Amino acid sequence: MLRFTSLLLLTLFLAIAGLGQAGGSTSDIQGRVLDPNGAVVSGATVTLTDSDRGTSRTATTNSQGEYRFLALTPGVYSVRVEATGFSSQVRNAVSITVGQTLDQDF
Repeated sequence: MLRFTSLLLLTLFLAIAGLGQAGGSTSDIQGRVLDPNGAVVSGATVTLTDSDRGTSRTATTNSQGEYRFLALTPGVYSVRVEATGFSSQVRNAVSITVGQTLDQDF
């Protein structure tokens, strides 16, 4: 019984340690969208495109003009922002590395 309990505790410890390591292999991109006068732009559409894979995600800015993309695969991305009444903006070759949180304000 003691051997079984010890083996169970060891397995549980290794599983928890593995979960802690898993979060470190991704990256995040976040930022704010402001108009030329510095006022926040809520409801803007932000499109993130993985340049290598061609996949895209979209987000909408909140009432503070903030957006966030979580758990991204490190790599090179394109970020496009569009809002009614404003011209769109694009940033190409946005590179993120493992564990990085990159701020991209527009």
